[in-house]
Amino acid sequence: MIVVGVTGPIAAGKSTVTRALGDCGAALFDADAHVWDFYQGEGLEAVSALFPGARADGRIDRARLSALALADPEALRRLESLVHPAVAERRRRFLAAAQNAGARMAAVFVTRSNSANTTSSTTIAGQVFSRPKSPPIAAMPFGRLGTR
Repeated sequence: MIVVGVTGPIAAGKSTVTRALGDCGAALFDADAHVWDFYQGEGLEAVSALFPGARADGRIDRARLSALALADPEALRRLESLVHPAVAERRRRFLAAAQNAGARMAAVFVTRSNSANTTSSTTIAGQVFSRPKSPPIAAMPFGRLGTR
């Protein structure tokens, strides 16, 4: 199975490129959605313990968490040490299930901050580039990383 890693800066068109790959039959893994699910599920208590002010109405508030984590680089590293392994395990299970289901291609949509943790599971990794107020113009591969 070919696994394409899609990354890029905010508003570059990662979602558009990933949807296009899905339209071509790729199984899709959205790391951002899995991070959010982690915050509200198995990571809720651990994230709340690291950032007590991030919890509101029994849930993690993204804006609050962002403000707290970005204000303290060490706290951000601790948060990433919780989130990245959990999402990597979810990605591993997703890719195994996709392969077992006979998928010929999967697209892994990740933020730039998590892209380094994705490359080991991809066949091809690419960064999306676009011009302001234009659709994405390319997903430029930055390397063939092995076969899976």
